[in-house]
Amino acid sequence: MFPNDQIAGGAYYKKILAAQGMTYLASVHNGFRQITNDKHAVIKPEDVAGLKIRVPGGEVYFKFWKAFGADPVAMSWSEAFTAIQQGIIDGQENGFSVTNSAKINEIQQYMTVWNYTYENYLFVANTKIFESLEPKTQELIRVKAKEACEFFEEIGTGLDKVEKKYQAAQEDSMASQIKYWLHFNDEDIKAFNYVIAEPLKKFSAINLDAVTEIIPAHTNVRFIFDTGSVNVLKKILAETSIKN
Repeated sequence: MFPNDQIAGGAYYKKILAAQGMTYLASVHNGFRQITNDKHAVIKPEDVAGLKIRVPGGEVYFKFWKAFGADPVAMSWSEAFTAIQQGIIDGQENGFSVTNSAKINEIQQYMTVWNYTYENYLFVANTKIFESLEPKTQELIRVKAKEACEFFEEIGTGLDKVEKKYQAAQEDSMASQIKYWLHFNDEDIKAFNYVIAEPLKKFSAINLDAVTEIIPAHTNVRFIFDTGSVNVLKKILAETSIKN
């Protein structure tokens, strides 16, 4: 298994993808998603209502944000910065590294750290096709998938380095133009969990015990609402599963 596997759910994905005729190659950690906006601080569920929040699209994202009375707007990430500046949307919900690299932390006043979903990216292959390749070719693809993940994350020391990188991104956000930076604790999040109880039932087909295999035990995830993984897997299974 690759270094990223212990961070981004490799063992879990390998198991469920194999049952769908797919070969897991690698996964890369992308972190937890937060919320920034330019209207007001998000302290309680009611504060989310009415906010126009940029989301990547997909049923899970829309159900989640609409449960709070927000107005989720599917939009290309490349358009988000300008849309915020022009007042087309009020905010966005990416993790620290993406928020900082896109300079969103320089044009938004409020950030709430609530770790509402964990996200990662997968390298997968159609098993039937993959196994038809020469063994050396299979190995080359596996090696290059590993290298791509290590390049993306700059992992070398595994989990410790990811943790340090995550902490550094938080510190960068705190030192930016953001005026109000709130980090939720377990008590803060209870009211939010209550609001999403019904949407979660819709996705109860997902084995939540298995989902926890994706999320590292040490992390401080708030909502078990595995948005990125659900969307990725739904897309994979719908578009690339072997059809008889």
